[in-house]
Amino acid sequence: MRLKASDKLQAIMFIGKMEHDEERILYQFIIGSMVSFSVALVVGIVQGYITLLNGFYYLLGFWEFAILVAFLTKRRLINLRNRLVLEIKELGGK
Repeated sequence: MRLKASDKLQAIMFIGKMEHDEERILYQFIIGSMVSFSVALVVGIVQGYITLLNGFYYLLGFWEFAILVAFLTKRRLINLRNRLVLEIKELGGK
């Protein structure tokens, strides 16, 4: 059985189309992988940034508490010192 020239041409075009489809599928895979990686990278960066902000907020809350305690303790110490000075003056005055 001999193939006609048009059949041979159709076979060559079909094989060329298959190769073109394989390239298209490969390009789609590569582009899809790059897009997926980019999205994952952006999501990771945003998530890390939010975690970092939460950490700073936690530390800020801790330091605010520590400063408040130090301020209140300092006021109590100053009041205690003033009372001791008054007691010493009263004892020395008698």
